[in-house]
This record gives sequence, C-alpha cells and structure tokens, in this order.
Amino acid sequence: MARPTSKTTKKQILEYHYENTDECGMGADASEWHSHCWRCGHERDTQRCHIIPYALGGEDIASNYVLLCADCHSEAPNVKDKDYMMQWIKRTSISSYNTYWKIRDIVDNRLAGASKHFGATRENILTPSTHQWINEKIIEDLKKEYGNEYYIFTFDWVKTILTHR
Repeated sequence: MARPTSKTTKKQILEYHYENTDECGMGADASEWHSHCWRCGHERDTQRCHIIPYALGGEDIASNYVLLCADCHSEAPNVKDKDYMMQWIKRTSISSYNTYWKIRDIVDNRLAGASKHFGATRENILTPSTHQWINEKIIEDLKKEYGNEYYIFTFDWVKTILTHR
C-alpha cells in the first residue's frame, strides 16, 4: 500500500509545539522555529519529520512531527518511542546559531584522521588513548575557531557525538 500524502501543515506543527514543547536545549528558539532547523539551528528550508515514522505506525497529526532541515532529517532516529526524537534533538543540538555544521566538520575531520584498530566494533572503534587524543585536538580546534570560552560550552556535545561513533 502506498504511503498517503501528509495533510498536516507546518503551521499546524508549529502551533502544536508552541503550546506543548519546552524549547530549552533545542537548536533554535521557539520564536525561530518557523525558519530554522530545530536541531542544528541553521536558517534553512525545513521538512516535516515524523517523530514516529509512518512505517512504524506514526500518524499524520501535528504532535507527531518536528521541523528539521534535510541534513538533520536524514540523521533523525526511526523509532517507535514518542519521546526519543525530542531527547535526540536536545542531546545532539548546539544552541548557538549557525555553528552546528562547522563544529561537526571539526569533529568529523579529527575522526577521519584517527586510525581504527583491528577487531574494533562499530560501538567501540577507538581505543581510550585515541579517544582522548581526539578530544584534545577537537578542543584545540574549537579554541582556534571560536576562542577560549566557546569550547567549554560544546565539550559535552562533542563527547555525545564521539560516543555515538
């Protein structure tokens, strides 16, 4: 059976979340949700992203959507847990506009420069010493890019990203 066309509008999604969602920890302030991705905080075209995907029984209702850019939508979890999407957005966002993808590039470049060890699993691809080295190099890169204070704000986020690699 073909997937039905969504009838829920972005306006309906916004109205629902303005009333029912705590904006703390999101990538954009609620006042910017109409024009910014809720995860990365960049001003981009957004897509309606199911909280519970249609394939897992998700409904076409405002409470089952968030607004994400195409890049964040492609990384969004596909699970049947209605709370997990917001937890994921808050855990992986940076509440500083237009910095998310630059910082992701810094992290990805450092990860690409580290070797993976023989026998490593996807969950544990780096030794603790390599992990520590990457952390130190990322902090150095963040200090160069954003100054001495900024890296403290992003350190927990970097740990979250590294943990999920």
